[in-house]
Amino acid sequence: MKRIAFTWRMTLRKILTALIGAAAFLFGSCPWIDEPMAEYGMPYPEYGMPPTPTPYHVISGTVIGDNKPVPGIFVSAFDKEVSGSTYDVYTFTNDYGAYYLYLQGSGCYTVCFTDVDGPRNGIYKSHEADWCAVEDHSHSGDGLLHVALQPQD
Repeated sequence: MKRIAFTWRMTLRKILTALIGAAAFLFGSCPWIDEPMAEYGMPYPEYGMPPTPTPYHVISGTVIGDNKPVPGIFVSAFDKEVSGSTYDVYTFTNDYGAYYLYLQGSGCYTVCFTDVDGPRNGIYKSHEADWCAVEDHSHSGDGLLHVALQPQD
């Protein structure tokens, strides 16, 4: 009796293995379905690349306060004519008070420097500065903008 049950289980296991293999083979790639397959990797633009790359400008500089670099200052830039009061790009100063902002397009921007870390590195007043991109083929418009923040009373 044990031999018959063992043989029956082995036969059933072979039949199920063959059915699952056939299903995986037939429905694995589904070449007869016209739906697009999942794409992997970097997405590409639906309507093609723009004819020329979008120009960008780099604003860099240092922020000092009390004659020393100030880390942790929130630096943001926005175009008042286009975006109103929201910032377009932002960054924080590093341990040496340096920052880098990458702005797309051209125009004049307002760069804001705000102390957001509290008393950790000193308390400083907010500061705003205007910066305009130079649209000259010989110059990329990149520029330095060094700022000295005033301590808050």
